[in-house]
Amino acid sequence: MQGLEVKEFFHRKKISKCVTQLKFLRRCIEEQVLPKSAPKQLRSELVPFSESARMYLEEACEVLSYKIIEFKEQCRPFCLSRRQHEKLDNFTESQVNRFQRKLEELCDESEWKNAGKPGIVNNLSSKQLSKSEKEALSLGLKFDTGIKKYNYVEQVCRNYRWTDEDTEKVFIQGVIACCLAAADQQPNALPSRYISALKNLGEDKDLVITQADKGGGIVVMDITDYDKKMLDLLEDENTYKKQNSGFAKGKAMEFNKAARRILNKTTKDFRPHVISVLQKSTMNINICHDSIDPHLEVVK
Repeated sequence: MQGLEVKEFFHRKKISKCVTQLKFLRRCIEEQVLPKSAPKQLRSELVPFSESARMYLEEACEVLSYKIIEFKEQCRPFCLSRRQHEKLDNFTESQVNRFQRKLEELCDESEWKNAGKPGIVNNLSSKQLSKSEKEALSLGLKFDTGIKKYNYVEQVCRNYRWTDEDTEKVFIQGVIACCLAAADQQPNALPSRYISALKNLGEDKDLVITQADKGGGIVVMDITDYDKKMLDLLEDENTYKKQNSGFAKGKAMEFNKAARRILNKTTKDFRPHVISVLQKSTMNINICHDSIDPHLEVVK
């Protein structure tokens, strides 16, 4: 009986090792890093993490998954003693810690740290930015993380025109469903640690993250300092003129009336082009200019 128990212990130990290794490889894919044992030709000088590297890791995960299934099928319905269970738990814990240390080392040595421009990040806030937050911000603010900003219901509502026929609404719903399904199959554009860092920064209500007006730098400020800076700028009467309340709304109504007059005199076929020109013109209007742009969107 003791011999069977020892044999079963080592068998489950193999399973535990494979499961831990599988989790490690999946985390490598999420963090977009390659283990040191991977072939050197998978490392690219053009991108921090190549598609061939991703395929190599996914194939390794698939092989390990089949191996785990095979090992589990060979397991016997045999209960280990309490002592053997404790030994197995200790072994699993040591494996998890070892692979976690390896993952942290790979992230520290990853080519992603050289992908951005660390010099463009100017932290003027009281918050101490982490290494991942600095590296994520050094990539700039104008890129797509690959993370869905809206869920399915929001996507449908944003794209519906409620005057459409029911058949057209169903068509729109189908297109959105297909697009979201295709997007779900695409890997994230950034490592998981960067996405988490940007999300945490975006959720911090005490910070403002925006792009400098000159030089393309990124400024991180406390929101109180940011508001004070904006108020100081607006007090400059040589640059800004105080208007009565409702001024912007009145100008908007004037613009809408003028736009309607133009559209009424335009043929039906030519109206989409006129609308497109008006939209492009209004998108380029700046609200305020100085050392920082207050109208730029905060990172979310």
